[in-house]
Amino acid sequence: MDQADEVRALIRQLAPVANGYDDEVPLIGPSGLGFDSVRVVELLLLCEERFGVKLAIEELLADASTVLDGALVISKVGSKVGS
Repeated sequence: MDQADEVRALIRQLAPVANGYDDEVPLIGPSGLGFDSVRVVELLLLCEERFGVKLAIEELLADASTVLDGALVISKVGSKVGS
């Protein structure tokens, strides 16, 4: 499992919807997974703990409108730390 897959698993853990979804589903708002600012912070904390990275909520909110975007943003930060 690569880092993006691990991030997807963390998102699934926090997702307030029971049914499946794909990578293009928005993270925030009622048309997507319904993440609010508290849920986004929870995701950031889980990722910081899991990958040992420090993330800015602004970066995630600006660049991560979908599940795939979120996974890629967090994976990029983790890759920089691991290099």
